[in-house]
Amino acid sequence: MNRFQYVVILVVASIISFNACGSTGDKSGLLALLGLLGAGQPVEATPGLGYTPINGGTEYSVHAGVVTGGNVYIPANNPDNGIPVTVIEDDGFSGLAGLTSVIIADGITTIGSSAFLNCTGLTDVTIPDSVETIGANAFDGCNAMESITIPGSVLAIEADAFNSCTSLTNLIISEGVTTIGLHAFYGCTGLTGLTIPDSVVIVEGWAFAECSGLTSVMIGSGVASLADSTFDGCNDITDFNVDTDNAIYSSAGGVLLNKAASTLIRFPAGKTGSYSIPGTVTSIYTHAFIYTSGITTVTIPASIASIGNEAFNSCTSLTTVTVERDTPPSMGTNVFSLSIALSAIYVPAGTSGTYKTTAGWSDYSGIIFE
Repeated sequence: MNRFQYVVILVVASIISFNACGSTGDKSGLLALLGLLGAGQPVEATPGLGYTPINGGTEYSVHAGVVTGGNVYIPANNPDNGIPVTVIEDDGFSGLAGLTSVIIADGITTIGSSAFLNCTGLTDVTIPDSVETIGANAFDGCNAMESITIPGSVLAIEADAFNSCTSLTNLIISEGVTTIGLHAFYGCTGLTGLTIPDSVVIVEGWAFAECSGLTSVMIGSGVASLADSTFDGCNDITDFNVDTDNAIYSSAGGVLLNKAASTLIRFPAGKTGSYSIPGTVTSIYTHAFIYTSGITTVTIPASIASIGNEAFNSCTSLTTVTVERDTPPSMGTNVFSLSIALSAIYVPAGTSGTYKTTAGWSDYSGIIFE
């Protein structure tokens, strides 16, 4: 697929999205631009944009200039001299609340840091497959944005790139992206489903934290590093589904595990009722069940040798825990902190004395029973 074909596909997808979503506001100007692009017709740059020579004048970067809003087409060439435009400047359109849509021409390679920071009226963005870099905070605070496709030409989605895009409901991360940065989609509360493609290797801290609408997550075969905090505050997730070809992670019954299924990494916080941890599991990871407010009872099998810090923190409906191991598993700090309904921890016959005097477990000696 060449770059023009890719842009045409984005154009068609955008038109379908607009019609399907019933978006409000005047999109006649944007639809006219999309129609021209889809027909392969030349499109003029939005008048009033500013251009700055870079790399010895062989290229230009672009910024808002005197443009204050509306539908913007960012060209691949300076309209005054035809020299390529390759970079959208850092803070180039930052704070333009009146900006409603942006089409970026094929040829642009870099969207700078904070380029569209707090463009609170921006609903639609078309990014071509010439773009290789989406800088930190590039679309941070664009809380009207409804849909975005990250092309596979982008290797890394940098920190906070789409932080607090609260209206974002349709996110496509294309094959080719390898890194999803710190806080990249933090607080995107409109997302309900997420697919992390096979090409992604690293997902950094809090990348999807506080995406409170998420219910399902599909993790591709290439993911090798998933930060502990990636899904903190995603309390409606009911299903993690890991590609069976992934060498590091696996899933069972919607629960995120390591490949050997010996470490329970993350229980979906949206699951409710009772849960028995599989007998293959030997350790419960830090924060594994944190904020799982609907879980009521947990059975910890004899295979479990260690329980991480705050593993069951804030499980507010958890009333009963049954531990089947004769020797108390090692326990981190604040394991059951703020699990305010917990009234009984049942342990094997003849072991309650040991549990009540073992570090960590002794904090709960008043509710340990045989």
